[in-house]
Amino acid sequence: MLLRSPRDRGYVDEALLDITWNGAQRRRASINGAYVCGWLVTQASLKETAAQLRANTLMHDPLRRKQKVLPLFEPHRMALAIHLAPSQWLSRWMGGISSWLFVDACGQLREVTPTPVEATAASVELTHEFWAAQGRLRRAREVLMALVKAEHMIPVDCEIKIDQALSLAYSQGLIETEDVIFFALNQLTLSKRWYLHPSVSDCLARARAGDQALAEGVEALSDEVLDELVEGGDSIATRNSSKEAREWPVKIR
Repeated sequence: MLLRSPRDRGYVDEALLDITWNGAQRRRASINGAYVCGWLVTQASLKETAAQLRANTLMHDPLRRKQKVLPLFEPHRMALAIHLAPSQWLSRWMGGISSWLFVDACGQLREVTPTPVEATAASVELTHEFWAAQGRLRRAREVLMALVKAEHMIPVDCEIKIDQALSLAYSQGLIETEDVIFFALNQLTLSKRWYLHPSVSDCLARARAGDQALAEGVEALSDEVLDELVEGGDSIATRNSSKEAREWPVKIR
C-alpha cells in the first residue's frame, strides 16, 4: 500500500496511517504473524520496491542446503535480523530503502536504516546463528503466545530473548514441543539459572528420556524448591495437569 509518493502534495493521510498502525499493534503477538509488516521510506517506485523485496526473499539456507523463501520483512524475523545479521549484509538486503519501520512484539516502533557500504566491499555471509534463529521462529511465536496468555509482560527485545531461551532448551536435549515451550517460558520469567537446580536437573533427565513431561515433573516439586526457582524472577509457570486443560497458556503457580 502506497501511503505517499515524492510527487504528492500535503501530508500523509493520517486516518489511513492510523489503520495500518492499529493493525500492526493488534497482530504484533499473533501466532500467525503480522498483517502489517511495516512502513518503508524509499525513492524507488512501488513496483521497483516490490520486485526488490520479492527477489531478496529467495536465499540459500546453508542448514537445509537449499534455496528457500525467507520473508525477512515480517516484524519478528526483522527483529531477529537486527541482532544476528551483519549490518553490511542487512544494508545490501534493504537496497534502495532508506528507512524501514515496524512494530515489534512488545509494541515498540523500531527503525532500521542502512549503513554506507562501499560498492567494492566484499559480500558478508549470514551466520549459523542467524539461520538457526529463523528456523526456530514458529516455536518462538508459541512461546510469545504463552507469555501473552499467561499475562506476563512482554520484555524489550523479546524476539532475541525468546530465541536464546529456545536455543538453551534444545541444548538441554529437550525434544517434545510442550517441554521446549515450558522450559523457554520459565527461562524468561524465573531466575536465569533455574534449570541448574538439582531437582530440575532430575526433571530434565526424565523429560529427555520420555518418562515424564517437564511441566509435570516441575509441578510435583516441593514448595520450598519452587520458591528457590522463583528467586530472581516473579513466578513459575506450570502446566494444568487436568485432562480438561492440556493446552497453553500455562497455569501460573
